[in-house]
Amino acid sequence: MVNSLGNQYFSYNNKIEPASVQEKTTESKGVSSYDSRQNLEQLSFGAFWKSRLFNNNVSSPDDKQMYSEIEKSLDRETKANFDKLTDTGIILQRNSNDGSSVLENLYKILKNPRHDGLETSKILSQTINTLANPHIITQSFGDIPPEKMRDVILARGVNGKNQPPENTFSLEDTNVTASSCCVAASVEFSLAHKKPAEFARMVEGLTSQNPEIKTKVQLDKITDKPADSLSILDDFKTDYKLLDWNTAEVTIKPDKNAIIRAQIQNDFKDPNERSSVDVMMQSALMNLGSEDAYNSLVDKRFGPLSTNNEGLTEFEKTFVETIVNNESKISLTYQIVDDNQRIVGYNYDFNAVQKQLIDSLNGGSDVIIGITEADESNRIIGGHEITVIGYQQDADGKVVFTVNDTDDDTNMPITVSASELIPKIHHAGIPTKLVNLPPQEEIGYQILQEYNNMKTQPEEQAGIPI
Repeated sequence: MVNSLGNQYFSYNNKIEPASVQEKTTESKGVSSYDSRQNLEQLSFGAFWKSRLFNNNVSSPDDKQMYSEIEKSLDRETKANFDKLTDTGIILQRNSNDGSSVLENLYKILKNPRHDGLETSKILSQTINTLANPHIITQSFGDIPPEKMRDVILARGVNGKNQPPENTFSLEDTNVTASSCCVAASVEFSLAHKKPAEFARMVEGLTSQNPEIKTKVQLDKITDKPADSLSILDDFKTDYKLLDWNTAEVTIKPDKNAIIRAQIQNDFKDPNERSSVDVMMQSALMNLGSEDAYNSLVDKRFGPLSTNNEGLTEFEKTFVETIVNNESKISLTYQIVDDNQRIVGYNYDFNAVQKQLIDSLNGGSDVIIGITEADESNRIIGGHEITVIGYQQDADGKVVFTVNDTDDDTNMPITVSASELIPKIHHAGIPTKLVNLPPQEEIGYQILQEYNNMKTQPEEQAGIPI
């Protein structure tokens, strides 16, 4: 986990509507994400009679039993998506932190009790439908109906251990109209898109009666010095224990009020609102990045690493990506921003940024980026976090990126030209292995310097919420 060339730290949420990144793709309309993840041959009629399980290597007795029990529990729509996961081979993928498969984790969701107020059938269906099309993930909060207001009133005094004890928010603050969860929702999307087994494993743990998930991370993925990595884990108030000299087991939990939001969505979810799965996943990721100081009722975060109580900073976002993926990420800062929040230049030229994005995509990684919106004087007025998931060339040979936006109320990707997108990118999370860093101080030292700079940055320079 590295931050390179950063000169300002911002909190990322959706306080602006990135209108120029809202062109809906025509090529992808109506096509689920699984279609873009797999290049499938057309099924021949001669082979159609064969068992779906046989054709897709669901052949062990245990797998067959799990598959059969899950299938019998599903409604028609979810069963169709379950079939898609089987046909594409996703059902047997084991790209999880503990090596468990999608199928095994779906079976655990079915068989192990869910948290009070969360229906097993709904959690299972939401997980399957999300894996079949991760673009349905959204950050949009639902309202609090009168039936649940008593729970909210009683929960006002329930704080995480790193939240202000006075908890002075008003009940009106629970009416969240502009979610600050774009970073968390983007990480959630990337997990469902690239690591479906880990997504299912996290859902199973976070919606269980003891909502938490344990994940192993190598210390050298955080920094190249174990002591520095431990310092960062400690400063993030991370719940962890060491397993060996280079491995920590991190426990990720949602905030205590997340279950109220999840229970509301279980019973009162409206179209284009978060599912209960979205609530628990996004809360856990926000809590991980905000030093265990997030409150789902009001969508606010506290903690010492940000002077703004909305969203996550660039550094916090990189920390979350590093932990949940157990993969070293470097946060490349592209825009140079002065003390008045004006964009005054760029650290990399257009072609360098385009190459870094394409190299990351070719290497199998989604790229979560922070984009900004500026006024006529180039002063940043807001921003948003989105995910670059693919690219192609148009008829003129120009690069067009495929992007997922968790706040656009569409269940499909969108497209935007490189010439339009790249000038708006403030930062991007790039796999460290793909970046040729120039000679510099040791990475561990650099991270701690960036980290300490962020902690001591004056409030007026800490950045507007974007």
